[in-house]
Amino acid sequence: MLKRAPDLRPDMFNTGSIEIISNMTVYEEDAREDGLQILATLMQSSEDMQCLRTVAFVRTVWDDSSSPFYSLVGQFIPGLVEVAMNADLTDVRQPALRLTKDVWAREFSTEIRSAIPRTLSAGLDSPESGKRCHIVTDLSELLKDDSEKPPYAFAWHYTSDLVVDVFPVVFEKIVRAAIHDDNSSIREKAKALLKDLSRDGRVSSMLKVDALTWLETAAVQPSWWVRHSAVLVSETFIDQLDLTNEDLVKKLVEWAGTDEDDVIRRSSVRLISTICKDHNLSPEMLEVVKSTILSVKGNVIKEGNTTIRSQWVYFLSDMVNYVSFPEVVPILLELYFKVDSDSEVWKNSHEYFLMLGEHENEALKESVDKVLRGIAKDVRDGIEAKPPSKPVETDSDTQETPAQDETEDDDAMNYMSQSTLKLQLRRLLYKVGWVDRSTWVDILATIAAHFPRDFQDAYTILFQIAQHDPDTDVQYACLESLILLTKQPVTRELISDTINHFGDFSENSDWRVRFSYIQLLSSVGVLKEVDLSDEVLKKLSTPALLDADNYCHSEAVNTFSNLLEIGDSDRDSPPRERYRGNVETMVKGHFPNGIVDRSWKIRQSWIRLAGTQVKDAEFPELFKLFNASIKDVDSNVQAEAMKVLQRLLEDGSVAPLILNIILLNCFAAKLRASIAAKLGKSLGSCLSAPEYTDRAVTVLKKITAPPSSQEEACSPYFNVVESQALPKLIEVVVKEEPSDTTFGSQDALYTLFQNVKLPDPIDSILPKAIRSALKLDAPFNVRSAAVNLFGRLIGCVPGRGDSQIISRLAEIVIKDEFDAVRIAALRVLKAAYKAPDFFRFRGAIKASLSKIIENSLKDLKNPRFRANAVSAIDSLTEKGSNGIILKPPPIFL
Repeated sequence: MLKRAPDLRPDMFNTGSIEIISNMTVYEEDAREDGLQILATLMQSSEDMQCLRTVAFVRTVWDDSSSPFYSLVGQFIPGLVEVAMNADLTDVRQPALRLTKDVWAREFSTEIRSAIPRTLSAGLDSPESGKRCHIVTDLSELLKDDSEKPPYAFAWHYTSDLVVDVFPVVFEKIVRAAIHDDNSSIREKAKALLKDLSRDGRVSSMLKVDALTWLETAAVQPSWWVRHSAVLVSETFIDQLDLTNEDLVKKLVEWAGTDEDDVIRRSSVRLISTICKDHNLSPEMLEVVKSTILSVKGNVIKEGNTTIRSQWVYFLSDMVNYVSFPEVVPILLELYFKVDSDSEVWKNSHEYFLMLGEHENEALKESVDKVLRGIAKDVRDGIEAKPPSKPVETDSDTQETPAQDETEDDDAMNYMSQSTLKLQLRRLLYKVGWVDRSTWVDILATIAAHFPRDFQDAYTILFQIAQHDPDTDVQYACLESLILLTKQPVTRELISDTINHFGDFSENSDWRVRFSYIQLLSSVGVLKEVDLSDEVLKKLSTPALLDADNYCHSEAVNTFSNLLEIGDSDRDSPPRERYRGNVETMVKGHFPNGIVDRSWKIRQSWIRLAGTQVKDAEFPELFKLFNASIKDVDSNVQAEAMKVLQRLLEDGSVAPLILNIILLNCFAAKLRASIAAKLGKSLGSCLSAPEYTDRAVTVLKKITAPPSSQEEACSPYFNVVESQALPKLIEVVVKEEPSDTTFGSQDALYTLFQNVKLPDPIDSILPKAIRSALKLDAPFNVRSAAVNLFGRLIGCVPGRGDSQIISRLAEIVIKDEFDAVRIAALRVLKAAYKAPDFFRFRGAIKASLSKIIENSLKDLKNPRFRANAVSAIDSLTEKGSNGIILKPPPIFL
């Protein structure tokens, strides 16, 4: 009856009362269950001594399993676990923990494993922030393989079982801590724990993710950080959200558009954008997103935060790809014109608007066209300096005085006074400031790309602003816009202006302006109707040689390559030959420096340019190209050099396929032989350096892999290359120290050796290298590699050197100290003996093995050799598909 008291508090009991209750529990059967319950409550008391005495009492009861009330101990376990985990003093916590472990070990493991998660869950409700923080920290450690586990982990043999049993129970409390806890440190720890949980495959699928409830609960809280935390936690479990829940999607879009706090709008638009982009929403759900966006479009258009505006632009731009959404175009345009012109959003604005206009959706095309025509009219009115349709009213208090107006008018007249633009347009551009001028430039380019006939003067306007505006950001914006517009028919004025005003841009202090101008000149220079003079080419060579900026330097060199690489049908012969002469002079004088420049972009550009000059093996810097394909530290440079070499090889092998003239055939053969000799020499040199071996092998495999259509015609060339490079490669394969990177797949090398037609030089080197490597005093890895190599190459080499190699292998079978090498050698000998195509080996194998086995069996001083010989006989005399290999020698053991 005592346990039914309305307020059973620990402080109601003193030492005497506890003794009475203990006696009643022991001796009075009717009071036993109630007394035990009271003692369980007292064990959680803040009175340390009461806890200790109660723990001691429970141990006494538990020790006697024959006691009539032993079965009631299970009811005591939740309180015992709570004390073991949460007692303030170690002197109290440790005895309780020891008792808990003992109870668990006997028969109460299930009850204890059930009580621990409930105790953790209750602890996360504690008013003490220290306790909450401690629990979250301990839970975080459970997910780390190498961390020290909390004391309660003893109840599980495996951490994975502990994780599965605990986290589904405490998950909701962790979420609440991450969203609502008033201690920011606990919130962050809980969020980090949730992120780890979301990635933990052991338990993530067992967690009850209810993002809508999280958001709705947070929505009624006054603190902005609660709502923000709810969005972040939802984002953490983005892969487990219920994306068929319309209310959830609506809530996110609404918060993205209407929440009063910038941080929440930003995180919400990011989350809903990611959901739509990466999680394949159904058409029905996309319609929900669309309708909700339209319901908040007023707020979206009025968005005052620059970052959030940009996020909305990206989000809405993606939505057009998922669902028919012509209504989004006016919203997008409003946002575009409010986003700063130097924002990332504007970098692809031209292509984006044109993409909208070319969209398959007719309603979208009509909407885009209508909006763009309205904007085009405004832009055209600005260019023509027409007055606005409605006068703008000004407040009398802020109206400018005549003196102010005259001063600004004078400044406007001085702005770009050297340009050919009308004063009215210059005045308009001056008043808007440099930021809005950059925006206006982008808008003009966008409109001109969409309505080229109506804006043929856009090229001139943009070039004039690029040439005369004092702000380099505006200049850069103009040049970038002109580059994009050169994809359409270009006016003669732009061609003339670009070519004739080299000096106005080439010495600009802003590298972006110099870089963009060079790109524009390159775009114009490759046009069929353009013929760049020697004077312009000479000027262009200056940045190609001297510009301090790597990008400008590289782009100038690339321009010369572009001029030579355009097709013959697009260019008359005289300009091409003149360009080639200029490039030839540049390459001869400056390629050696360019290919060793510190910038990989510059090295790559010079290799590309040199490739236009390499026509035969007499190119003086051919060896540098070979080395660059192997030794350069940058993969882009290696690839560029490889392109040049492959193109050269194709040029050297195509003549025999097309022309049947004997003279040309002979010339092509000599060309290939000359190139092959130099290339083989370079590869051989690189193969001898361990740091270049892998790359050299890759290059060798690429250039000796002829296209199937040219296989026969190219084979003489490839044989010459192989005769130069393969000797060194064989030596490397046999002697190279094994590593994690070198020869990751030796099968590829063996295949390369087996497939080539080995000429005489290889016939000499291969047996010599293998014989040398098979000596017993050679390192283990060398012997092993040699055995494997010979096993792969059986039959590739004519008879020269057979007896010496077989003799070495037979010696290894008996005398090598490593079982793996002996077994491999014996396997090779058996394969060579059984192979029907290699009869020439049989005699040597019989003779060598018989001799060394007989000698080993007679050698009574070396039992290891005798044992190996017996083992070899067992293997060699077993019956196989081809009959008996050898008969045992008549020797008695």
